[in-house]
Amino acid sequence: MGFGRPQLLLLLLLLAAAFPLVRVPGHWSHTALRMLIAGLLLFALAGPRLDLTEKGMDLIVIVDRSLSVGAEGLASEVEILSLLGKARTRGDRDRIAVVGFGAHAHVQDRPTTGPVSIRMDMEVDQSASNLAQALLLSARMRSPHRRTRVLVLSDGLATGQDPLSSSVLAELSDLPVWHRRVGDVTQMDVAAHSITLPTDVPEKAGFIVRFALAGQAGASASYTLSRGDSVLVSGEATLTGGVDTFFARDIADEPGSVEYRLDVKSAGDTVPENDSASALLAVVSAPRALVASSTPTPGIIVRSLAEAGIAVDTVPAFGMDASAAKLAPYRLVVLENVPMQALGHDRAAALADTVSAGVAALFVTGGPTSFGQGGYHLSPIDPILPVTMELREDQLEGVMALVAVLDRSGSMAVEAGAGRTKMDLANMGVAEAIRLLAPNDQVSVIAVDCAPHVVIPLVQADETEKLVKAVLRIQSEGGGIFVRTALTAATEQARKSGLPTRHILLFSDAADSEEQEDSVAFARKLGAEGIDISVVGLGTPGDPDAHFLRMLATAGNGTVTFTRNASELPRIFSQEVIRIANRGFIKESSTLVFLPDLVRLQLPLDTRPPTLGGYNLCSLRKGASAAAMTGDESKTPVVSFWRTGRASVGTITAEVDGPYSGDLSTWPATQELIVNMARLLASGITAADARAYSSIDGSTAEVHVEMDDETATALRTAAATVRFLAPPGEDPLDVPLVFTGPNTAVASVDLDRPGHYLPVLDMGEAGVLRAPAITLPYSPEFLPQVISGEETLAALSKATGGQPLVSAGDAFDTEGITATAAWRDISHLFALAALLFLLLEIAQRRLSLF
Repeated sequence: MGFGRPQLLLLLLLLAAAFPLVRVPGHWSHTALRMLIAGLLLFALAGPRLDLTEKGMDLIVIVDRSLSVGAEGLASEVEILSLLGKARTRGDRDRIAVVGFGAHAHVQDRPTTGPVSIRMDMEVDQSASNLAQALLLSARMRSPHRRTRVLVLSDGLATGQDPLSSSVLAELSDLPVWHRRVGDVTQMDVAAHSITLPTDVPEKAGFIVRFALAGQAGASASYTLSRGDSVLVSGEATLTGGVDTFFARDIADEPGSVEYRLDVKSAGDTVPENDSASALLAVVSAPRALVASSTPTPGIIVRSLAEAGIAVDTVPAFGMDASAAKLAPYRLVVLENVPMQALGHDRAAALADTVSAGVAALFVTGGPTSFGQGGYHLSPIDPILPVTMELREDQLEGVMALVAVLDRSGSMAVEAGAGRTKMDLANMGVAEAIRLLAPNDQVSVIAVDCAPHVVIPLVQADETEKLVKAVLRIQSEGGGIFVRTALTAATEQARKSGLPTRHILLFSDAADSEEQEDSVAFARKLGAEGIDISVVGLGTPGDPDAHFLRMLATAGNGTVTFTRNASELPRIFSQEVIRIANRGFIKESSTLVFLPDLVRLQLPLDTRPPTLGGYNLCSLRKGASAAAMTGDESKTPVVSFWRTGRASVGTITAEVDGPYSGDLSTWPATQELIVNMARLLASGITAADARAYSSIDGSTAEVHVEMDDETATALRTAAATVRFLAPPGEDPLDVPLVFTGPNTAVASVDLDRPGHYLPVLDMGEAGVLRAPAITLPYSPEFLPQVISGEETLAALSKATGGQPLVSAGDAFDTEGITATAAWRDISHLFALAALLFLLLEIAQRRLSLF
């Protein structure tokens, strides 16, 4: 125990001197109580406190796992952690915790008295170095009753919030930060610093391109500035240090979004990652449409739009750039019989984000590789379509027995993001497949590792939720998947069915599929028996067991699909069920029935309807409008459209131009239908009458907005945000709009992924404002550094009372370190005791207790 104000204990001498004043002659007990009360009050005034500091100390090690550290830096970090764990100066109660960081900080090892290591199995976004976030996380991990020190193992190159900012240093109050620099030391860096383009340029207008190089004074560099495949200017330069600026002239002879690229080379450059930069120029022209098609030559859609005076660009389905910044010049995007495989999850998500933000409208047409048959169900585009691939009960007919075989080996226990394992996502995939089955279909589910485990024996699929719950409980149990054993167990279930279609759907790891011998021959025998096999392989076509899985599917008269993204499994499983059950594309002729909403497409209801050669089986989504449907029992909506939020989307669920188009390709009103649909959808894209300017400094992007009084008032009330539509593979960023004046506002954000970003502001009734695209040319890790990493780490240690780490044993020196709550004030207890004794003394005098 100690005292916060020990000098007040000197008053005890006065208490001794005051003894005659408090003494009650003949009543020693009264006198003793009064002296005790006075003593307790004096102790309370002196601030008594208890030392609650626990034995041992905590060492929180911050480990930099960003790209700039490199393999050698990571190896150094592992070695240092090993030395810290074995240090002789480390006491039995000394704990070590590890915080890893890249673009974000994560606790990788909780405080432990045992050995420590970097958990390399924990995924870390290496595209940035958010040291500030790691420091703040470490400060919040601090135990109030333990001495704590932070040790930073890093190259010191920080992105995002400044680690030396006042807010970060305030959180680190009384928490010393030591450091040890790891990673390569940059000897020389010559970088493509930036390309600066006008906000927008009219077609055929001339303009100036400004570009800049960065590097040490005296460094020689060769540079090339290109527009697409054309070189605008190239040359040699001797840099003056800092940023050197150059200029070039160009003419906007390409409408739409034009990409410029700057490349630089220099002998001795040790950071090649920042030798290229790019930027987008918006060339203002008439509204355009982009048509992505599976056919090699332009068809009736392109011809119809062009003849109507709508400018059209075409792109192969597998070559479409779906980033919002590249789609910004287009008022309408058309997907003509495009399979989801052509886009992939990331580009499909980017397209969906672009349409949902009101940048462009979407027009989707059908065919054998579109909608449910093409994998649209549960894809990122699915929610914005006016039709759904989840069929009505009257559209379902029991035709198939599905036996789903799931790999539940040890590799399936790996986390796949959002707190879910690969096993969880595989379970969700089968669950979605079950939800697509008709009540008279049959299903069985088998989980396999080294042995088969029948989760659901072959049953009728009429108790959907009960079956789904059973599937979602499957867990990874370790081991590897034995394919031959799995097929034998699946065959036993499939043979119990008398339905016309019996299909085994095998899910397996493309890098860990065991017991391959005789599996392909067995699959071939099953095919002759009418039991087909399809395979979903988790991995890539280049994985060790991918060739075997491909052979297995071929022998089993089925398909094989590979994916590295486990979150795609529900979509892939659904696509397979739709394909197997023939509930995707119906290859049968059907008449077309017109509905009242046909007039919205400016076509009269008495128009002679065409006969379709085939169509995609769908249902109309609630809130959508249908202008035509099939005349058969399915009553599938063929022509439909809607506006949901800012998204303007229309569909024709029939093949417009191809072997299953029937009379549609020659129908006299087809061109009018296509053009009017395009115009209806494009009319839903409303541009706001305001001005926006974009800029980027390092990795900090800013958008400045100027608007009228009425719009400014509405946006202030709504607490508006600017949405930065990100490159494919990244989620959009919603950034608060901060007003800097009555009619001006700014949104600012630190970007951590390279690529093109399109800032979009929803201005309510005024429409959507699109700011010029912003480009982060390369990872912030490799931005030219104004201050070296060593200087950053040294300044951090100096500001917090830390120092460089020389040897591992020094890290456990507790001199000068205190716990934040080492002392607990107990003066109130002494005051309370004094009060109780005072009451006792009063009772003694009044009641003569003793």
